[in-house]
Amino acid sequence: MKRKILALLLALATACPLTACGGGADSSSADSETGSGSTSAEAESASGSSLASEEETILAAVPAEAREDCVSYLTDGVMSNDTVVITVNGADVTADMFIYFLSYYETYYMMMFSYYGYDVSLEDSYSDDMTYADFFVQIAEDASIQMVVARSLAEEAEVTFTEENQTSLDESMADLTESDLLYLGANEAVMEDLFTCTIYGNDYQSEVYGEGGSEEITDEMAEEYAEENGYYNCRYILFNGVDLEDEELEAVQAEAQACYEALSQLSGDELVEEFQARQAELNEDGDAEECYVSPSSDLSFSDTVLALEEYEVGITDATDYGYFVVLRLPLGEENLSSVKQDYADELFSAAINDAISAADITYADVLEELDYTAFFDALAALQEAIDSAS
Repeated sequence: MKRKILALLLALATACPLTACGGGADSSSADSETGSGSTSAEAESASGSSLASEEETILAAVPAEAREDCVSYLTDGVMSNDTVVITVNGADVTADMFIYFLSYYETYYMMMFSYYGYDVSLEDSYSDDMTYADFFVQIAEDASIQMVVARSLAEEAEVTFTEENQTSLDESMADLTESDLLYLGANEAVMEDLFTCTIYGNDYQSEVYGEGGSEEITDEMAEEYAEENGYYNCRYILFNGVDLEDEELEAVQAEAQACYEALSQLSGDELVEEFQARQAELNEDGDAEECYVSPSSDLSFSDTVLALEEYEVGITDATDYGYFVVLRLPLGEENLSSVKQDYADELFSAAINDAISAADITYADVLEELDYTAFFDALAALQEAIDSAS
C-alpha cells in the first residue's frame, strides 16, 4: 500500500497538538536574496499545478458513487455517511466516523503485518472469541466513542474553541486531498469533526492539567511521577565489548572501571565537565549529548542509572554491548515538561475511560447488518484503484 495513511489515532491522549500543524522555518532570510521570492513562487506554482493534475488523474479512477457517499459505496447501501451507528449520552456517532476508523485500523495493521512478514488474514483468530475483522470493528467503535467523549469532557470543562484553534483546523484540513480521504472511506465533514475533537482534547489537557488548571500537574508531581515510572536524564560512556575474546573484554572492563573510579572522586560542576569531556573522547557509540529516557525505552544501563542519586556516577555489569559508565542528571525543564505531557496523557485517558464507563451507550442494529468481509473487499478494491492511479 503506497498511499500515505492519515495519522489520526483513536487515543486523543497521544495525539499531537494540532496547533503545531502548518508551522515552518523562518523564510525571511531566503526571501532577502535577489529574485528568490519570484523563483520560489514559480516553483510553488509548478508544484501545485503538478499535484492538482495528479489528483485529477486519481479521482478519475474513483467511481462517482464513492465520491458522492463513500460509506454507502463501501457498504453497498447498508449505511450512508450520516447513518447513526452509536449514541453516547444522546450524542450521535455517524457511520462516516466509524467507517473512517475501521478503514484506518484495518489498513494500518495489515500494512504493518505485511511489512514485518506476517501472513495474517481477516478471518484469522485475534483471540479465542474474536477474529481480526472483529477486532478492527471493536477498536473502530471504541475510537468513535472516545472521540465523542473527549469533546464532551472539554465542553463540560468550558473549553472554548478559539480563533487560533480555527486557524489550526483550517491548516490541517487544507493539507488533505479528496483522494487521501477516499482511501480510508472518509470525507471532509468527518475529518473536520475528528480534528475538532482532537483540538478540544488537547486544550482540555492544557486547561485542566496545565499551569493554573483545576488539576494542575506541578513540578513536584511530575518529578514524583518520573521517579515512579522510570524517567531519567543522564550521560553515558560506552566501553565496547562486542565480539571480544575474554582477555580483550577484561581489558575493556578494566578501562571502564578506571574511568568510573576517577570520575567518582569528583562532584558538582567539576564532575559534569569532566564526564562530558571523557564522553566526547571515549564514548564508543559517538554520542556526546545528554540522554533523556522515558519508560518505553529499554536500555542496558537503565537499572544502573535509576539506582543512582542525581550527580552520582555508576558503572554497569557486563552487557551485550560492553560496559557503561553513567552519570545521572536532573531531568531539566524541557524533559520535565515532557514528563508532564505524558502524565497529562495518562490522566486524560483515565478521565475518558471513567466517562465511558458511566455513559449511556447504544449501538444501532445496522452495525450487525453490515457484511464486514464484503466491506473490506470493497475498501481494498478502492485503495487499489487509487494506488494504481497514483
